[in-house]
Amino acid sequence: MDRTYRLARRSADAALVALVGTVGLVAAISLFSPLVGLHPFVIRGASMEPAIPRGALVLVTDGPDRALAAGDVVSFREANGTIVTHRIVDVQGAGDDALLTTRGDANAAIDPAAAPAGHVIGRVTVAIPVLGFVSAMLTMPSGIASIVLLALALVVLSWLVAELAPGPCAACAADRGRSAPATPATDEAGATA
Repeated sequence: MDRTYRLARRSADAALVALVGTVGLVAAISLFSPLVGLHPFVIRGASMEPAIPRGALVLVTDGPDRALAAGDVVSFREANGTIVTHRIVDVQGAGDDALLTTRGDANAAIDPAAAPAGHVIGRVTVAIPVLGFVSAMLTMPSGIASIVLLALALVVLSWLVAELAPGPCAACAADRGRSAPATPATDEAGATA
C-alpha cells in the first residue's frame, strides 16, 4: 500500500476512533456525573464567550457548595423554566432570599431581572468545549442517526481504501490477513525462472 493510501486509511481509522471516543465520553459524563453531584448542561448561546464557548458542556455542582459571590458562574432557572448560565455581578441579601444580579461575559448589559438565590441550580465547575454539540445530538433521533451514519461511512471508507490500494504488497497482504504472493525469481538476463 503506497504512502497516500496508508495515510488515507489511517486518517479514516483515527476519525472513527475519535468519534467513538467522543460519544463514549459524553455518554459517560451524562450517566455518571449525577452520581457525584454534578449536572451536565449544554451551552446553547454565546453570552458567556470567550470563557465558555457556545456548544460547551458544563458540569454544575448540585446546589451552591458555599455562599454565592460576585464572579461566580452559576446556572439558574428563570421564572419561565429556562436554564441560564451567567456570571454573578452583585449579590443583595443573604441565603435563599438573596437576589443575584447576573450578566453574560459577552453581554454589554446586566440581565433584566435579578435571579433569586433559591433558583440557582449550582456553580459551574468545568466547561468542556464542543462536547455540548455531541450531547445535544445524542438527545435527538436525527442526531443519533447522523452519528451512526458517519461512523458507518468511516468504516466503509477505511475498507475501500484498503481494497483499492494498488498492487499486492506485504503491508496490503498483512492488512487483509493474507501472505503476499511470491515474486518469481529472475536470472541475470532478466528472464523468469
